[in-house]
Amino acid sequence: MHEETEERGRALGIAFDFRRARRGNTFDAHRVIQMARDHGVQDAVNKRLMAAYFSEGGAIGDRATLADAAGTAGLDRSAVAEMLESDRYAADVRSDEREAAALGITAVPFFVLDRRYGVEGAQPAEVLLEAMRTALADRAESSA
Repeated sequence: MHEETEERGRALGIAFDFRRARRGNTFDAHRVIQMARDHGVQDAVNKRLMAAYFSEGGAIGDRATLADAAGTAGLDRSAVAEMLESDRYAADVRSDEREAAALGITAVPFFVLDRRYGVEGAQPAEVLLEAMRTALADRAESSA
């Protein structure tokens, strides 16, 4: 699975390197992403965290690694480090976890379309496009 994902990534210009990836608890990373949302830099921080983990061997569960990555993507590093020493954004992450469980999400990536369709796993673009077309057609049909 990792080899296939690395191959698909290369075709898209994404450098996955699962040999370097260091597993860890992602709860704090999700808290950082919540903080980034509040500061309008969620996409940049999310991309930076993903690159640090999937390409550079950054420890996703290490608070210093998270603060450094977020600091290079638009958040103040010291503010991130301070937040991580508190319980801020924990309730937001727990709420997201409850919502995912209610939707039946058990794997990542998982794409939710119009809160009615789900696509699990790293799928080819054609699969995602077909799912989006189906969701859009169903929405148009239910609106008619």
